[in-house]
Amino acid sequence: MSRRQRRSRRRPAPSLDLAQPSRSKSRRRIALPLVALSLVLAAALCWVLGVRFRSTPATVSCFDGTRELVQPAEFAVVHAPSVSTLEDRLADTTVLALAMEPSQVDLLKGSARQGRAFVEFLVSKYNACEISKEQFDELGGHLQEANALAASIEGQWADGDTGSVGDLPQLVDEYGEWIGALAGGLSNLGRAYQSQGELDRALEFAERALEMVEDIHGLDHPNVAIASNNLGAILGARGDLDAALQHTERALKIDKALYGSEHGDVARDLSNVSVILKRQGRLAEALDHARRALAINEQVYGSQGAAVARDSVHIGSLLLAQGDLAGASRFSRRALAIAEQASGPRDPSVAVAASTLGEALRLQGNAAGALEQFRRVLAIERETVGDSHPNVARACFNISQVLFALGDLDGALEFARRSLMVTQKVYVPGHPRFAAVFGHLGAVRRARGELAGALRSSRQALAIAEASLGPGHPSVGVAASSVGSILRDQGNLTEALEFTERAFRILEAAYGPDHPAVQATAHAMRSLRREMP
Repeated sequence: MSRRQRRSRRRPAPSLDLAQPSRSKSRRRIALPLVALSLVLAAALCWVLGVRFRSTPATVSCFDGTRELVQPAEFAVVHAPSVSTLEDRLADTTVLALAMEPSQVDLLKGSARQGRAFVEFLVSKYNACEISKEQFDELGGHLQEANALAASIEGQWADGDTGSVGDLPQLVDEYGEWIGALAGGLSNLGRAYQSQGELDRALEFAERALEMVEDIHGLDHPNVAIASNNLGAILGARGDLDAALQHTERALKIDKALYGSEHGDVARDLSNVSVILKRQGRLAEALDHARRALAINEQVYGSQGAAVARDSVHIGSLLLAQGDLAGASRFSRRALAIAEQASGPRDPSVAVAASTLGEALRLQGNAAGALEQFRRVLAIERETVGDSHPNVARACFNISQVLFALGDLDGALEFARRSLMVTQKVYVPGHPRFAAVFGHLGAVRRARGELAGALRSSRQALAIAEASLGPGHPSVGVAASSVGSILRDQGNLTEALEFTERAFRILEAAYGPDHPAVQATAHAMRSLRREMP
C-alpha cells in the first residue's frame, strides 16, 4: 500500500448530505485541519518518545554493578555472524557430505547447532546476572574466535567447488574444539557455583555443558567424561546420589575404553565413584574403588603427588566410617603431610586432611587434638571460601561435636546453630546435611535437659535422612537410635525400643556386628528390654 493510499484510508471521503445545514459544513471545514494538526503533533511526540526510549537502553543491577541488557540478535551480529548462519547453510548444502567423513559432518553440524544456541544461553545468563561481566567477555571472545573458523569453513564451499575443499577437515576439527571449549567454560562455571554453595545454578550450567559436548563430540569423547564427572559431583552435592553415581560411572566407562585401566584419568574417575558410593552407605565398594585409585596414582605420580594425598584422605574417611580409627588416623596424617609440603599450611587440601584427622582423633577420645584440627580447618575455610559455604557449615558442626564431648554445652549449642544457619543458606530444604545437623542439635538439647526440643530435632533428622537417603541408609539408623534414646529419657519405653531395634537392624546390615555403633545400639536395646515391665 502506498503512502497516498494509507493517507486516503485514514481520512474517509466526505459524503453528500443535502439535508445537512450549511453551518455543519463550515464547522467540518474548520475541524478537519485541527484534527490533522493534532495527528501530526501526536506522531511527532511518539517519534520523540521512541527515539528517547531507544537511546536509553534497559539496565539491570547485578553483583558487579549496573549493566546494560544485551539483545541476543545484536550480540550474535557482533560476536558470531558466521556461527549463527552456519546451521542454516549446512541444512542446504551437499558439499560436506561429498567431501567429508560422516563423523566430521556430524561434528560440524553439532558444533553449529551448539554455537548458535550458545549465543542465546550466554546472553540470557548475563542479563539474569548469573555470570560476571568478565566471564561474559571471556566467553564472548572465545565465541568470536570460533566464528572466525566458521567463516573459513563457509569460504571452503561458498563457490560450490566440490572437488577442492582445501584444509576443510582440519578447520572442522578446530571449530569443534573451539565450541567444545565453550562447553568446558560452562562446566567450569558450574563447578565454581558448586564451590560457592549455589547448587541450583551449578546444576543448570553443568547440564547445559554436558548437552553441548554430547552434541558436538558424540557420546564417548573424553570431554563427555569430564562433563559427566562435573555433573555427577554437583548432583552428589545436591543429594541426588543415584543420578550422581550414574554420571560418574559413565565417565569411568568412557575413560577406561579410551586409556586402559591404569591411567590417571581412570584413577580420578574411580575416586569420584567411590565418593558417591560412600554417601550411599556402600562402604566396602567405596573402599575398593579408592584403593584402586590410590594404587594407580602412586604408580603414575609417585608417593608425594596431590592425587595421592587426595586418595589417602578419602581412604581415611572410609576407614573412619567403618570404625577403623587407627587406619583412618594413619591415612589422614599421610595426606596432611603431603598437602602441607606441596601447598603450604593454609591450602584447602590441608583443611580436608585436617578435618578427617580431627574426626579420627575425636572418636579416639582425643578431644583436645580434634578441637585443634577443627579450629584450623574453620580458619582456612573462612579465609578461602568465606562464611557462607558448605565447608564452613561442616567445620562449625565438627567443632560443636568436640565441644559437646568436652562438656561445653553452651559452646556446642552455639556452633551447632551456626552450622544450621549456614546450611540453611547453601542447601535446599531436605538435603541430607540437614539430617546430620538436626541430629546433633537433638543430642545437644538432650544433654541440656531440653527433651521436647531434642525429640523435635531428632525426628526432623530421621525424616530427612529417610526421605533423601532411603530407609536402609546408616544415617537413618543413627537418627532412629537418637529418637529411641530421647523417648527412653521421657519414659516412653515401648516406643523407644521400637526405634532402637530399627536402628540396630539398619546399622548391623550396613556395618556388620563388630562396628562400634552397632555394638552401642545392641547394648541400648538389651538395656531397654531389661527395663520393660
